[in-house]
Amino acid sequence: MTTANPMPALAPDVGYALSGLFIVNVRGDVLISRAYRDNVERHLLDAFRSEIIDARGQSRSTRSARRNGSLDAPMRTIGSVTYMFKRCNDVYVVG
Repeated sequence: MTTANPMPALAPDVGYALSGLFIVNVRGDVLISRAYRDNVERHLLDAFRSEIIDARGQSRSTRSARRNGSLDAPMRTIGSVTYMFKRCNDVYVVG
């Protein structure tokens, strides 16, 4: 007699896990980092800095982006990478 597996099988190429956790200051400097997978590269944090941190620093684009809510969203997809982040005082917690 066989029992049904309660956990469904996941596709092998689909990434559901957190690849890394980073503490980044408002300039984009990495203060603390922990990579859980080998696919985390430095250019991924550079994209976070240029697309999210630098965009918040530009007053004109920040006003227009805040109107449509794009800068306030805690999740953003840049290219094929999805970032989850929360700003606490002068640092970002990024996953």
